[in-house]
Amino acid sequence: MTNSERIWVDADACPKVVKEILYRAAARVGVTVTLVANQALDVPGSPYIQFVQVPMGLMLQIATLCNLQRLEISLSQQIFL
Repeated sequence: MTNSERIWVDADACPKVVKEILYRAAARVGVTVTLVANQALDVPGSPYIQFVQVPMGLMLQIATLCNLQRLEISLSQQIFL
């Protein structure tokens, strides 16, 4: 994977077991995983794992996740209209 490929995760809604799978996969294939949440998270120290804390509010989180570039994936329970 190239440096421009990234996975964005709605970390508030994502189960812990799924986040752990994403952490391992990010290191294995070298893709950046960015977690977006409105509360602090304990994330592993890795050059492939990033965390963005946004203020509480669904619309701010959705806006952050929707600001995607080409070759990026978003994982969320929200329905984007």
